[in-house]
Amino acid sequence: MTALRLSCCAASACGGCEVALLDTREEIVAVARAHDVVFWPFVADFKHRDLEAVPDNGLDLVLFSGALRTTRDLAMARLARDKAKVLVAAGSCAAFGGIAALADLAPDLLREVYVDSASTVNPEGILPRELAAVPEGELSLPGLQSRVRALDEVVPVDYHLPGCPPVPAVIGEVLRAFLAGRTPGADDRPLCRECPRVRRERKISRFYRLHEIIPDEENCLLEQGLICLGPVTRAGCGAGCPKSNLPCRGCGGPPPGVLDQGAGLIGTLGSLLEADGPADIARLVGEVPDLSGTLLRFSLAKSLLKGVGRACRG
Repeated sequence: MTALRLSCCAASACGGCEVALLDTREEIVAVARAHDVVFWPFVADFKHRDLEAVPDNGLDLVLFSGALRTTRDLAMARLARDKAKVLVAAGSCAAFGGIAALADLAPDLLREVYVDSASTVNPEGILPRELAAVPEGELSLPGLQSRVRALDEVVPVDYHLPGCPPVPAVIGEVLRAFLAGRTPGADDRPLCRECPRVRRERKISRFYRLHEIIPDEENCLLEQGLICLGPVTRAGCGAGCPKSNLPCRGCGGPPPGVLDQGAGLIGTLGSLLEADGPADIARLVGEVPDLSGTLLRFSLAKSLLKGVGRACRG
C-alpha cells in the first residue's frame, strides 16, 4: 500500500493539538508507518521551504491547527490549501477561532498587552512594529489582522476536528478513516445526549463559579448552577469534562442548527431560570463575571459578535 503524504501545519496556536496527536500513543506508530510525513515542524526539523516545494495537491492530508491572527497565518492557510487534497481544521482554534479570538473584544489589543497590563512597565508606550530598522538591516514581524478568523473563513475546509485539544481517541479514528479512503463521520447531537448526568428539570436560582461549589456527581451541572455549554456543544468527545465533575466549556463548537453558542445557551437558560422580574435577571447575569468569555470562549470568531471590538487595525 502506498503511503499517504501527510503534513501538520500550525498558525497562531499553543501546540496542544499537535501534542494531542502524539498522545494517540501506539496510534502514532501506525501513522508513521502508513504516512510519509512531509512537513511537521513541531516534531522534526522541517523548514517552510519543504512545504513550498511540494507540488499543488501533492499532500493527501493536511492537519491544520491554530487561529488565523497574522499575515503569516493567512499565508500558511493558503499554502496548506494549495498543497492539500484534504484539509482538516484540527482543534477549536482552526475550526472556530478559539480562545485567541477573545482578544478581539479589546478596544486596542497592542496597547492592552504592551502598555496597560498590570505587569508591564512601558512609560514611553512603545508598541511592536511590523518593520524596524537596525544596524544589521531591517527586521520584520507578521502584521496583525483586524480580527481572528477561523480556517474556513479564509480557505475551503474539507473536515472539522474540533476540541481544545481534540480527544486523542477521536484523532485516531479520523486518521484511520482517511487512511481507509473514507471521510470520517461526525456526531451531530448536542453533548447532553452523551452525558450520563441526570436532568431533573430543576429551576436555576443562582449561578456559581467553580471554586464556590462542589457539585454532586449524578445530576446535571447546569441545573446545579454551573454554566455548562453541553446543550449547545457538539457531542463526540465522550463528555469527559462532565464525567470529571466539570462543566462543558464548549470547545467542541456548536452542533448543526445552533448558529451561535452563546445566544443558544441564553435561549436555553430562558426556560430554566427562576427569576422574578428584571432585578432578579440582572442579579443572575451579574453572577457570571465574564459573559462573553464564558459563553463564547472558543467560538467568538464564528459567532454573531465576530470582530466586535476591532482589537487592531489591518
